[in-house]
Amino acid sequence: MERTPNSLLFGMSRTPQREDDYFWIGAISENIARDSYLYKLKERTDIDLTDLDSARPYKIGVGRANLFRKFFEREGFAHVEPTSGRSQGLRKLLAGRIDLLSGYSFNIVTTCERADVSTDVLLPALQLEGVSSGVYLVTSRKSDLEFRRKLEEAYEAKVKDGTFDATI
Repeated sequence: MERTPNSLLFGMSRTPQREDDYFWIGAISENIARDSYLYKLKERTDIDLTDLDSARPYKIGVGRANLFRKFFEREGFAHVEPTSGRSQGLRKLLAGRIDLLSGYSFNIVTTCERADVSTDVLLPALQLEGVSSGVYLVTSRKSDLEFRRKLEEAYEAKVKDGTFDATI
């Protein structure tokens, strides 16, 4: 995506590290920044997180190349357990191989549904701050000005007439 001119990606989390890598067309959801959590099994009453530092002793499941992994590495966490995806992370949590699972609430619900696991077995243990400032439509820095201008105009028109919010 970074090297492909005139390409659009639907759903890039915005972080300071990515700011100069893309042209940011418009927000899909800025609420997602408030939707980042560490989840625990409901039965794990021994896990009582009060702040980010209180999570340091626990094994935390993160996607192999996702924002949560980068976030915890940036914060200096030692017990970060990469997984190949959300489904594997959920399986590791259920099997007791990790203590906490990072994720957005909408992803956790979908992951549980696909695995035929009730969301009732999970609890949000800690809301995470600073993982992302939202999810955006982006285009490559190699995209030409006319392509970007058309995307920005189309995005603004859809936001203005309400179509964008109705679709999302």
